[in-house]
Amino acid sequence: MLGDACGVGKTGQAITGMSLNWQHRRILIVCPASVKTQWQQAFLDWRGWHTTVINSSKDKINNSTSFYIVNYDLLFREPLLSKLLKLRFDLIVYDEAHKLKSVGAKRTKVALSSKYLRPRTDRIWFLTGTPVKNRTIDLYPILRSCAPEVLGAYDSYYKFAYRYCGAYKGRFGVDTSGASHTEELCERLKRFMLRREKRDVLTELPPRVISKVDLECTPAVRKVIEEEEYKTIEQAGEDDPGLFKLGEIARVRQALAKHKVPVSVNYIKDLLEEEDKIVVFYYHKKVLSELQRALQTIPSVFIDGSVPPNRRGRIVEKFRTGKEVRLFFGQMEACGEGIDGLQAACSCCVFVEPSWSHTDIEQCIGRLEREGQRNDINVHILTIKDTLEARMMDVVAMKLNVDKKLYNQTKELNMAPKKEPVAKVAENILVTLTAVMDKLVDLLAVMAKQQSSNSVSVPVNTLSEPQVVEAVGEVEVAIDSVEEDVTEDAIRARAGDISAIAPNGSGKAGCVAIIKKVGGGKIADLKTPKQRIKCLAALDALYNELAM
Repeated sequence: MLGDACGVGKTGQAITGMSLNWQHRRILIVCPASVKTQWQQAFLDWRGWHTTVINSSKDKINNSTSFYIVNYDLLFREPLLSKLLKLRFDLIVYDEAHKLKSVGAKRTKVALSSKYLRPRTDRIWFLTGTPVKNRTIDLYPILRSCAPEVLGAYDSYYKFAYRYCGAYKGRFGVDTSGASHTEELCERLKRFMLRREKRDVLTELPPRVISKVDLECTPAVRKVIEEEEYKTIEQAGEDDPGLFKLGEIARVRQALAKHKVPVSVNYIKDLLEEEDKIVVFYYHKKVLSELQRALQTIPSVFIDGSVPPNRRGRIVEKFRTGKEVRLFFGQMEACGEGIDGLQAACSCCVFVEPSWSHTDIEQCIGRLEREGQRNDINVHILTIKDTLEARMMDVVAMKLNVDKKLYNQTKELNMAPKKEPVAKVAENILVTLTAVMDKLVDLLAVMAKQQSSNSVSVPVNTLSEPQVVEAVGEVEVAIDSVEEDVTEDAIRARAGDISAIAPNGSGKAGCVAIIKKVGGGKIADLKTPKQRIKCLAALDALYNELAM
């Protein structure tokens, strides 16, 4: 059992703990539904191995497949269970293994009973940041089935309960909620469990660990995307639909976020099993309402634009001092600055709606990354797989250079086995490309800063052609020496940000004017890297001016 605290890196350790020659062996990963795609991506990042994610009890099981990822709730359902029992596994990994604490639960029986999966594998690895979720008795099912040597003479439920759980006969039967002989049990566990707190490995961890979590794109979400694109084309009329999207991105974002709430809720609930308190950042008020409704059994507080500044300090204090208050919902625009005190209560935040502006994300993380914070910051950015949102987060990564932080590469690469020569060449190429991208990001930041410092703040409804010309002209000289490129999606994302903070239409008009000035009319007319970079830089400058 790997019982390291949350944020230490159990997933990476498990994958790098798999020998390179296991690539063609059969391995089963059992985890909460909310992190299945995270495991899938981690296998690609750490090993370059492809996996099969099981999303239905009726999914086909291919005997030639090496890696399967399934969630606990599907594990005991037919016909999937019968199919799994016909296979032989070299390794089964139970992630968030504290979910196997209940002796009578179906998932526990299927995972640990000799009638089901336990005899179908040579090895079982348990991963959990909370080996003892609530009571010492929670350890018993795993120890009894997979580590009986730890129990010794106390190998039955009641013997274990009376020895280590301070059990006694109460009014309603045997009470096993206590703890006794804890030091003895701790010594026994050393042969089976490795447990390290964040402070034990703090010198090996970065000050922040940013995880980009790709959630599954359900058929409902795919339908929303298609409907929104159709509406965009329909309303564009004779205009270029690609250009018209600039004013519609905010609507698409809201629709996506609404459909993302259910899986986000599951992810937050799973995270609360390891974290005492969590800050949840969101963008739209409707998303807040749905989050509060779905998580209503968990005491929470919130701050949005409707909360007066003089009340916000009291709300933060309630979150900080109230042991029962575990969730703080913060609207990104309202909590991006001027909020202090969250760092004293929490070191974990979740972005249910990630902003497409890297500065917005930085400002929100800064609410936890402040003086008084004693732990490393764990940031979870939830995106929907295979959507515009996921692509936009790649753009944010480029601008902020968080691509290395997203997968914690700078520190964790040292944990991987020595690479073969070809892999080493690929790594050198990656380092070179990263350095080039760093320079480009720094250049764009400098240009945006120069533009905002040299310009006068102008009301959003008075954008004029001369101002657009100036925004484009400021970046002309610097761009001449840049040979890198930016994507059309990056341009659309920044234009969407501008449209969002200027919803009266003038922001969109300013974006259109800049694109016309640089490329002749449409984003598709930006044929060269120089044009695209110049256009994005001018849009960045306009955004910074409007956001002041």
